[in-house]
Amino acid sequence: MCVKRAGLVAIVLILTACGGHARYADLPPYRGYVLDDVLRRLHVVGLRASFPAASTPCGDGLPVAVIPSPRAPARIERGSTVTLKFMFSAIPSPSVPMHHVRWTHVPRLVGEEFRHASANLVAIWPCVHVRAATAISGTRLVVVAQSPRSGTRVPAFGVLSGRGYRPTTVNVTVEAQS
Repeated sequence: MCVKRAGLVAIVLILTACGGHARYADLPPYRGYVLDDVLRRLHVVGLRASFPAASTPCGDGLPVAVIPSPRAPARIERGSTVTLKFMFSAIPSPSVPMHHVRWTHVPRLVGEEFRHASANLVAIWPCVHVRAATAISGTRLVVVAQSPRSGTRVPAFGVLSGRGYRPTTVNVTVEAQS
């Protein structure tokens, strides 16, 4: 058994050294995934992504991406650039617990991956702004700017204004990085 494994490992190493990896990648239809998921999936198959700058409604998180070019399913050369387009995002409806603290503080988000940063937001909605990228092979969306700054005291969940409700928000700018 151990000899078979050693032989298999040797064959894999030889094929890898001789350029045995696939030259083409199959592009499955990545429709309706959040931007960071699409970037990870494209990176795994060896493709790059280009996308325009975008903003989502507050509280909606990252934009949902589709691949209009090239049309999936397709077989394209590894290292090629795939153009992403963003879908319409519905505006969420705020919900507030009956009994809650009156104030909260904005946490430090800059430098964190968006998934982790958004998990740190308690009683605050993120308003996400995505910076455009050209031929990026990055797999992470990192927060590069936030407003208001960390440590700012804000009303928890939001405030009643007239006959409406205004949720507490923080503007977050994200950028694709490796």
